Amino acid sequence: MNAASATSVLYFLFSQHEDSASQYRQIAERLDDDTLSAYMLELAQFHGNQSKAVRRVLDDMSPSPMPMPDSAQKKSLLNQNQSEVWDTIEQKEYQQLLEFSSDNEGAVSDSYKEGLDNDALPEGIHQMVQELHQNVLKTVRQTERYKTVQDIQLGNIPTA
Repeated sequence: MNAASATSVLYFLFSQHEDSASQYRQIAERLDDDTLSAYMLELAQFHGNQSKAVRRVLDDMSPSPMPMPDSAQKKSLLNQNQSEVWDTIEQKEYQQLLEFSSDNEGAVSDSYKEGLDNDALPEGIHQMVQELHQNVLKTVRQTERYKTVQDIQLGNIPTA
């Protein structure tokens, strides 16, 4: 594999984070539950920070900041299921919304795993991507916990 492949991996990750951030912001705007809206904004901020970190890696790889090609765009799972996500918000099926969020975070993590399996990533870049993936894994666990807490509060999971 060549350096363009490493760049493609990073563009892909960047795009997933950018799209996830945008989707979470849109979701937060549509919610009438302040707590859940704040959580969606927290996820949006996380993905925004991750996209900036990936962008810095991309910029470090080239002599000058690289433009993002449209062909590198990768839609988030939230975007791919946008009509279903909007329906869950409209119907106030917030547990299903949390399921979408959890699935989205898992899909982002899977993208990192795939990227880390790419032999084209130079050692230093591989290490940086691995560190960014650790952040994603924390968010995966956080969304799972949040979903479980909501399930308990709704009585979907017995506590005794």
